[in-house]
Amino acid sequence: MNHDRAFQKLMEFYDGELAASEAGEVRSHAAACPECSNALRSWKEASEAAGGLGSLRAGPDFAVRVMEGVRGKDLAPADFTRFFQWKTAFALGAVFLFLAAAILRQEAPQGEGADPEVVSVPPGAESMLFDENEFGREEFLAALFEGGEETFQGG
Repeated sequence: MNHDRAFQKLMEFYDGELAASEAGEVRSHAAACPECSNALRSWKEASEAAGGLGSLRAGPDFAVRVMEGVRGKDLAPADFTRFFQWKTAFALGAVFLFLAAAILRQEAPQGEGADPEVVSVPPGAESMLFDENEFGREEFLAALFEGGEETFQGG
């Protein structure tokens, strides 16, 4: 029997669960192999130590006392529950802000091609602007939106 197979069978050998022929092979391997011999010795010592502990028996009212103790306490939510609630609220807020920004960006005119008619002028402002100026409304808007400073400056 090779070492790996014998090592796997050591616990079954110690518990007496192997057939006589297989137990003989494991016994002869353990006698020749220091690693398997040490493992058997360790299991024997652990088994004897655990056997010396004895057994514990719960009293007849053990389950009743435990259940009374559990039912009588108000349990606070776990910290990780609060953490996930906070993360959920934060994530929803971020999604809302992202969507609001995307909608507002679509509605606002951008760069070249923006419609000059979208700009609103308060009532009476047009007369103040163009009555005292030598340029009319059309010339002013053309200079403003086409970037023609020479038109606006009179030349």
